[in-house]
Amino acid sequence: MIKNNLSKNRILINLNYSLNYSVMKKKLLTMLAAMLLASTNAFAEAVEIDGIWYNLITKAKAAEVTHKDGVYYTGVVNIPDNITYNEVDYSVTSIGDWAFYQCSSLTSVTIPSSVKSIGDWAFRDCSSLTSVTIPNSVTSIGNYAFCDCSGLTSVTIPNSVTYIGEFAFYDCSGLTSVTIGNSVTSIGSSAFAYCRGLTSVTIPNSVTSIGGFTFNNCT
Repeated sequence: MIKNNLSKNRILINLNYSLNYSVMKKKLLTMLAAMLLASTNAFAEAVEIDGIWYNLITKAKAAEVTHKDGVYYTGVVNIPDNITYNEVDYSVTSIGDWAFYQCSSLTSVTIPSSVKSIGDWAFRDCSSLTSVTIPNSVTSIGNYAFCDCSGLTSVTIPNSVTYIGEFAFYDCSGLTSVTIGNSVTSIGSSAFAYCRGLTSVTIPNSVTSIGGFTFNNCT
């Protein structure tokens, strides 16, 4: 009798364990699905407002200027610090990767003081770009951000920037002077390589690292 009760108890324990495991598994899968959905919905579909494309980061009420296939900005572009979409206000906090890539007819860009970062390849191959204002809110300039912007003649990196990415101003052949703000600690490799017209660079005491080939072929 005792043996049978022990067997029954083992069966009941095993059944309870199986049921609990099944419930836990379902809860875990539900939680993972919710997390995946949340991460998917963090960015709304790219939207166009007043001629500029943005990714809307809905939870943070933030907007990122984004790349749109087949869209090439021309002339003067003034990026606002805030936009409104479906009666919701968003702060423009970043220039995303590839945002103005190969906009060869873009001549001038004004970046608002709400922007904190300029992404990788953001203005690459904007060969007609002659003027860009980087506000004192930007903390990082991505890799290849202004690569091949041959029309730029001078650049001032504001005091807020701490990092200049690799190849950030590579082959900006028209660049003659660069002033680097006093918060920059690291300049990426080849950041100003092949800037053949460069005659003046001011590097602050805050810089602790300059990458390889940073000023290569600055003849």
